[in-house]
Amino acid sequence: MGREILKFTRSLAPEARLFLFAAEDAEPFYQKLGFKPHEHCYQLKPEEQLR
Repeated sequence: MGREILKFTRSLAPEARLFLFAAEDAEPFYQKLGFKPHEHCYQLKPEEQLR
């Protein structure tokens, strides 16, 4: 199902760059589809304090 949703999204905007925020456990699935890690992304988890 995930692959089909991504194919549909790409069909709506074939020239768009797709950014995906995935849970750590899902990373292998998206890498298998061809997604590459993006090094300019940051996160603040709910249990972490904003400084």
